[in-house]
Amino acid sequence: MPQVDSGMAYETGSAERPKDFNDTNEKGISAKYLIEEYDLAMKRTKDWHADANEIVKRYLSTSASANRGRGRHTHNILYSNTETQRPSLYNEKPIPDVRRRFRDKDPVARRISEIAERCLSFTMDDYDWDGLASDIVLDFLLVGRAMVRIRYKAEYNEVPEELEEIFDYGAGMIPEGAEFDEDRQVHFMRHEAYDEVSDEKVYCELVQWDRFQHGSGRIWEELDWISFDHYFTLDEFEQNFPKYKESKDLQFGDSLESNKYNGQNKTVYDQRKDASVLKKIKIIEFWYKPTKEIFFVAEKDKKIVKKEDDKLEIKNFFPCPKPVYTIDSTSDLVPVPEFMIYKDQADELDKVTQRIQKVVQAIKARGVYDPSLGIERLFSEDDNKLIAADNTSRFVESGGLANGIWMLPIEIYGNVLDRLYQSREQIKQVIYEIIGLSDIVRGASDPRETKGAQQIKSQWATTRIRRKQYLLQKYFRDILRMKAEVISNLFSPETVEKMTGLSFEVEGDIDPQTQQRGILSSREQTIEVMQDDITRNYRIDVETDSTIAGMLEADQQNITRLLQGIAQYVQGMGAAVGSGFIPPKSATQILLAGIRKFKFGREVEDAIEAIGDQPPPDQNRPDPEVEKQKALLEIKKAELQLKQQEMQMKGQLKQQESQAGLQLDQQEAQQEMQMSMTEMKAEMQLERQKAMNEMALEREKMKAEIAMDYEEMRAKIMIEREKADGMVQIAQEKAAQMPKRENSNAT
Repeated sequence: MPQVDSGMAYETGSAERPKDFNDTNEKGISAKYLIEEYDLAMKRTKDWHADANEIVKRYLSTSASANRGRGRHTHNILYSNTETQRPSLYNEKPIPDVRRRFRDKDPVARRISEIAERCLSFTMDDYDWDGLASDIVLDFLLVGRAMVRIRYKAEYNEVPEELEEIFDYGAGMIPEGAEFDEDRQVHFMRHEAYDEVSDEKVYCELVQWDRFQHGSGRIWEELDWISFDHYFTLDEFEQNFPKYKESKDLQFGDSLESNKYNGQNKTVYDQRKDASVLKKIKIIEFWYKPTKEIFFVAEKDKKIVKKEDDKLEIKNFFPCPKPVYTIDSTSDLVPVPEFMIYKDQADELDKVTQRIQKVVQAIKARGVYDPSLGIERLFSEDDNKLIAADNTSRFVESGGLANGIWMLPIEIYGNVLDRLYQSREQIKQVIYEIIGLSDIVRGASDPRETKGAQQIKSQWATTRIRRKQYLLQKYFRDILRMKAEVISNLFSPETVEKMTGLSFEVEGDIDPQTQQRGILSSREQTIEVMQDDITRNYRIDVETDSTIAGMLEADQQNITRLLQGIAQYVQGMGAAVGSGFIPPKSATQILLAGIRKFKFGREVEDAIEAIGDQPPPDQNRPDPEVEKQKALLEIKKAELQLKQQEMQMKGQLKQQESQAGLQLDQQEAQQEMQMSMTEMKAEMQLERQKAMNEMALEREKMKAEIAMDYEEMRAKIMIEREKADGMVQIAQEKAAQMPKRENSNAT
């Protein structure tokens, strides 16, 4: 492993505070202080930059300098290992999973989760996420560190100036700031032209590994500043910094000028991407956390060309999550490439490969022969062709052709070659053991191995790979969390609603009385919760499907086991509870004791406790639904009986009134009265019989149709009452006409 300097030896101790560098009476942070910090950071990472540059060249095998000192023939084990691991570390786009943090009934948090999840899903599709993720994995495997930065971009439409005419409000009622049009004799308000947001985007941008620096610190949270390098031509500089009027005085130089930190030319990326016939200037973008300011500094001139306040409003200020490192360290943040762990073995592998090539070149069919035999053409003629001997007597004297040719022995070379091949395979196995790539992962296996041996290899191989997978999955999750934070803080509500198709207004359930939905949270209240970092983080959690896949799988297995256990427990304990041997409450407590061994939410325990609070079921108790229908039938029967009694009372009352009115003519009208009463009784009996028949019919209907409407029965009863009243009225009229008949008969 390379010896990485922590940077302590580079401390200058020339100042106590940043303001001590302000020798030009600048206020705040000076360019000189920032450049001094930058130079110190470059010295800390000098060795890593040199190693990473050589590793990239070695991986690409595009430069002769990558093979310097190792010969022309190499075995590129770095490329092989990198390409073997890349598909295992990233093969599909992660799916955002935003949910309520505590899984409770929180409609507002649920709506915010849906909005955030849709926004993240759209922003990932809005640019080449897969290409970005592939580059992250490549930097992660090659140089030992990968990182991206979050970018926010808003597009604007210019709204032209507008003149709003003001109606006559009377004297003294003209709004302040209004203007008067002399020609039209009207007042108007002038609305200035402004830029209106038409679209907003948040996306990620890969940070080239050699264009990023940071301040001193053991962990990411201790850093005071980070920086990004930019190279601009004069036109690009003026386009990006239009307010800086002294661009002509800045020093623009060769884009491939010597690097003062490692004495070499710039990296492969600089040579290929920045090579230009135009001069360029290096601008360093500093994000200074103590003052939450952003500085753009010209490195050569040590001048601040632009200063601006924080625009992303991210909680941790920096526009990027903590980079993902292949090898972690608690002493500093200088990356260590994985290749440096087995670099010595890789160099040895290249040496063995070079020796193999030399031995192969040395193995040739060479030898000496007797010139008197005349066999010079023996090795140049085609197959199956005989050559005439010039001196056959000499062949006979020498004992044949074999005694006239002496070949160079190559058996020794073959043995050396076999040893070299074995040595190369042994070195490769050592490398695979170091980085944890078994033959199972590489798609190669020994057919003589048992199935158990291959399973053990696969298990331990995936254990080494799983750590890298988790680091990258966690980094992708951190990216999505930061994007969600930017969306919540900077995106306008109109853009969010247009992007997701959801409204911030949260409706409740339907009110059974008004048949309308209530408003649980207004649009303004939901937006306020979403834009509040603390409240939002308390109530929602941003994950990806890859980071929660293991948790969801474990939860599904646990809930399956729990439900099976509950079913077996209830089946086995039911008889004991039914016989009274174990009280229901005790059985519930035993069940809860087992459930608490599983990692579930409080709602599972609450549901089980609610079961224990309910009274035990009565086996002899009839069906409540049937009892309800019987009660309704009894109510209707009582109403019919009440109706009959009411009709009888009315008839008796009318009878008494008729008798009181006919006391003087009782004897003469008795027969007529009896006839009338008989008719009335017959009619009443008929009505009573009719009512009984209807009651019986109603009983049959109620048995067949349990859901009969109570109001309909009541309406029928009212109709019957009216009929009875009509009959009583008829009887009264007949009774009133009887005296008139008697008077006419008397006359």
